[in-house]
Amino acid sequence: MGYFQINKEYKKSDIYKILNVPIKRQGGAWLKGHHNYIIGKKHLHFIFANIGTVGYGLNQKIYDYNNYINENGQLVWVTQKDRKQKNIIMKSLLSSSPYIFINTKSTNKGYWLFMGNGIVSNVKGNNPVKIIWDISKKSLWYLSKYDLENEDKKEISIRKNATITGDKAEKIFEVEFLKKGWKIKNKTDDHGLGYDFDCIDNKNNRFFVEIKGCRNDIENIRMTEKEWEVSKIKKSNYLLCVVSNIEASPRFNFYSDPYKLFKEKIVPRQIISTTLHIKKIDLNLLKKIGIS
Repeated sequence: MGYFQINKEYKKSDIYKILNVPIKRQGGAWLKGHHNYIIGKKHLHFIFANIGTVGYGLNQKIYDYNNYINENGQLVWVTQKDRKQKNIIMKSLLSSSPYIFINTKSTNKGYWLFMGNGIVSNVKGNNPVKIIWDISKKSLWYLSKYDLENEDKKEISIRKNATITGDKAEKIFEVEFLKKGWKIKNKTDDHGLGYDFDCIDNKNNRFFVEIKGCRNDIENIRMTEKEWEVSKIKKSNYLLCVVSNIEASPRFNFYSDPYKLFKEKIVPRQIISTTLHIKKIDLNLLKKIGIS
């Protein structure tokens, strides 16, 4: 059941209201980084992760765990020190898809941003346990909001443009190239791959396609470190597709082997996770390829 909306902020009191949590069950364990809320036989796991800021838990104790979003867009989350993987509660958590909320310096005071339900990618250690969670791609588009003090006006423009146009560009690409007879596997809901679509074209060539969208003409775009790394490995089998003029008549601008093409041009910027920025002038000047 979907209790919460991705990229929306909630107070703990909002969560109590949505779940009809009795007054006697409010507070307490809800003030920890992990809470297993039981409704009948149903276990609902919640993670509350502070990123780039300390947290205040039970008895107003200060907690400062090394939680962060890694280069693959995954949440790296550390438990309290007395947790082991074989602990009954930990076993239950690891077999679940917990509701993940984060708090950063830019989150509204008293609120937590819902990032979706997590899926375990990797588990390491005991006392504490470090867990890497895959999280929704929709939430990753939104993450860069949470370090605005590091963004200039151009950065803000890029972020807003990517948030608005990303999903739309992916849908436009998929519809158009299915019409052209391509075989397309949509991987946009798979986490940490470094590309959006696994495609076979009409000549039986396989391409891994990463989509970026621009409302009008080509603008600056950003690639994650994972996308950049995969483009380096896949070489000419990796296509960067910038869909421009989304609001009017979409144009598909393809760049084969973007790592080779832009490696001398990229500008690394770290917000919460590092992204590699390619300027619109370089997209316009460097070689595009024709795709039919």
